[in-house]
Amino acid sequence: KRKPNQRFAFLYLHIDNADVANDILLRESITISGKRCPVTRKAPAPVFCYHCQQKGHMSDKCPSKDGNPICGQCGGPHQINQCDNEEKEYCARCKTSDHASRDRTCPEYMKETKALSNRQRIDNLPFFPTSNFINW
Repeated sequence: KRKPNQRFAFLYLHIDNADVANDILLRESITISGKRCPVTRKAPAPVFCYHCQQKGHMSDKCPSKDGNPICGQCGGPHQINQCDNEEKEYCARCKTSDHASRDRTCPEYMKETKALSNRQRIDNLPFFPTSNFINW
């Protein structure tokens, strides 16, 4: 958890063995410190820049790197980790004030997620492909 009032936290596990990963997915949960935690296969996420908030590149390769950053929370000319305006939301992608750029319900984010999913069909499978064709 990042904040004291945060109710949920997420943990990403990278498992190198497809058979082990599929076994965990079939069980639908793992136990951590005595607590049953649901598991899902992580969906691929589109790449968005934390400097300019635009799609297709990361901040280290940003074509606007020499310019002012755009905050992913309020749209101000600063990095999101320097933002003290948590109440204000502005999406630099949609140019609207009804959500922040980092919001997973952003129409532009959802559009890119769907496009990525359509391009990478193997990521839409419920399990990881193995040499055992029964899993396919």
